[in-house]
Amino acid sequence: MLIPIQNQSFPANGSSKLIKFRCSCGRTNVYKRWKYYVSGHTKTCGQCNLLTADHFKEIKYGKLRMKDPQNCYKNSHVKMIWICDCGTKTLSSISDVTTGNTSSCGKCNLLTADHFRNIKYGKLQMKDPIETHPNSKIRVIWICDCGKEILSNISSVTRGLTKSCGKCSLLTAEYLKNRKFGKLQIKEQIDILPGSEKTVTWICDCGNETNTKICYVVNGDTTSCGKCNIIKQTKFGRLQLKSQIQIHAGSHKKVTWICDCGTEIEAYMFNVTRGTTTTCGRCYERAMDWYTNFKNEILKLKTPISPKQIPPGFLITTQTIIKTGQPFKATCGSCKSVYYPIWDNVRLGRSLTCGCCTYRVSRGQKEISEFIKSLDLEAKLEFKVNELVYDIFVPSHKLLIEYNGLRWHSMKGGAKRDLTKYKNAINHGYKLISIFEDEWLLNQYKVQSLLRNLLVKSNQTRIRPSNCEIKLIKASEADLFYESYHYIGKVKAKINYGVFYDSKLIACMSFKKPTRQSSHDWELVRMTSDPNYRIHGIWSKLLKTFIKECSPTSIVSFSDNRLFSGQTYQKIGFRFDGEIPPDYYWVKGQKRFHKSGLRKTKYEKTLGLTEYQLRENQGYARIWDLGKKRWVYRLIWDFAL
Repeated sequence: MLIPIQNQSFPANGSSKLIKFRCSCGRTNVYKRWKYYVSGHTKTCGQCNLLTADHFKEIKYGKLRMKDPQNCYKNSHVKMIWICDCGTKTLSSISDVTTGNTSSCGKCNLLTADHFRNIKYGKLQMKDPIETHPNSKIRVIWICDCGKEILSNISSVTRGLTKSCGKCSLLTAEYLKNRKFGKLQIKEQIDILPGSEKTVTWICDCGNETNTKICYVVNGDTTSCGKCNIIKQTKFGRLQLKSQIQIHAGSHKKVTWICDCGTEIEAYMFNVTRGTTTTCGRCYERAMDWYTNFKNEILKLKTPISPKQIPPGFLITTQTIIKTGQPFKATCGSCKSVYYPIWDNVRLGRSLTCGCCTYRVSRGQKEISEFIKSLDLEAKLEFKVNELVYDIFVPSHKLLIEYNGLRWHSMKGGAKRDLTKYKNAINHGYKLISIFEDEWLLNQYKVQSLLRNLLVKSNQTRIRPSNCEIKLIKASEADLFYESYHYIGKVKAKINYGVFYDSKLIACMSFKKPTRQSSHDWELVRMTSDPNYRIHGIWSKLLKTFIKECSPTSIVSFSDNRLFSGQTYQKIGFRFDGEIPPDYYWVKGQKRFHKSGLRKTKYEKTLGLTEYQLRENQGYARIWDLGKKRWVYRLIWDFAL
């Protein structure tokens, strides 16, 4: 800053007279024109920003150091030779270097052709490698892991903005030929992208066609034509529509039905179609009439009892009854189903039907039983364990299956009763799975896939992990697989490992940050496989791959007591870390809703009612699961990966 020396006369402000100044940098006898000082154009002696040769010897600007240091002004536009840290010489002005506009030679981050030949960015590798800068805007051809080529800027690829060709998840026409999404299959097989908003024609299982966007169908938002639950069949259980009408299966409208016994009743459509109401309620009178008419004759029968000795008209058996206290094979006189009564009960007027007339055996229970039998396995209905009756029993696997109707199991006492039956089964050495009614009605193919994976081993193609390819896949590709084979469905996880055999995805494991408040690094959120394949040790290998690449300190996961025992977690190194108490869903009609979607709104919080009171007023009921088990994997650092 300039300071005028006092022992001199000062002219008018517009004068061009030279005046002697002293600069704040220490220089004296500095002459500057008075008008420039007054106007502010001249503020220093002009040599304050002079940098010495010694300064340039000691100081670097970014990666640059002056080759031949000399006294220079900081803002000088004189060009000098500078030496970069990489050894390259460059010619730049002093002001550009000292202000930071130029911090390197501009060639030290140059990537060679060999670099691009050996390095991949995401799934992309340069087709014809060249020497270039990583931030270059030049467009070159890249080859994706899937084999497709893409034209993209070098900077977009090296910075990670473009990681693939964008068509890796392309679903080919050949793939779509035998692929269904829910109840829908594409009408004209073409190559499509899962996220495409293009509208195409789909064919539903019911035969109807619908025009829907690809992304809605592939992501699971649209699973049917929306019209396939319009009643076409007219008979359910023993009830038949009196007059044919077009109506939805879930309708709450009362219609007239005719029972096989000839009685007419008024019943709600949804109760009949879901199997809650299967008869007029008076069919059992036929069985009791038969028993009453032949009671004396039945009581006189003694073992062995041949089929010809049993009075005709209702109960039918094809085998001789040897012991009165043992089950024998019989045909229900009401619904013609095979069941196994005990003669001692028949003598007393009990077990006259399979349970169809007393609402004991539901429609879903029968359908699941028939599916298990289609797998060449024995399935018994109404099996007792310690005086508690279970819906289905599969002897070959010592497996009990409960079919939980939403209406019955959401009633008071349902949660306690279900938990008691679960503990009773486990304590007596049985495995148990519990299937909710809407799971079977709305996602039957997923439940069938779960049962097939659990029960059928002999028909599976056995593969060694060494014959498979393990690689990271997109969340969208993993979610498509889960929608087909996992009972919950998609998850949108951050890290997804796919197992490929002959280029076909046959197993998947996914990880993401814990959604619950947790001290663990990661949560294993999904793992499932195609039930047609069995890959020995694949879950352990996928877990080791994740640990090697992400180095977690601990991983948490949860197994659903309704469907899994958690043995798989034990086999791959997880340890049991406690039970999670049963949780609830909201039920309305024939569907469950997750409780998180029905929390109290801001307005509802002002009403002074509990969440249960609010939802009960809206027609919801609560249904409970059987709780979960928490499993934790803690990394042992000397573990050989």
